[in-house]
Amino acid sequence: MTTIFRLDASIRAVGSQSRAVASTIEDSIRAQLAELDVVRRDVGLSPLPATAWAFAVQAGPKALSERTVEEVEAAALATKLADEMLAADAFIF
Repeated sequence: MTTIFRLDASIRAVGSQSRAVASTIEDSIRAQLAELDVVRRDVGLSPLPATAWAFAVQAGPKALSERTVEEVEAAALATKLADEMLAADAFIF
């Protein structure tokens, strides 16, 4: 199975040209492949927490037992996002 990571960033749910182009690309790929998994991230309509990256960076050098709740959550989010991208065979940005 092919996995595509799709990132949408427009704050416009309706009328977004970038979403329309991405959907056209996705539909074209879907028409050519029997099995396709699309992982979607929408930072325009569901933004990441503003403090996530700062807390993830702070967590990096610390032992797990020394991390704050915010650092643990941010590091888990960063890992999840990285894993989504690493698992993809192709990307639509």
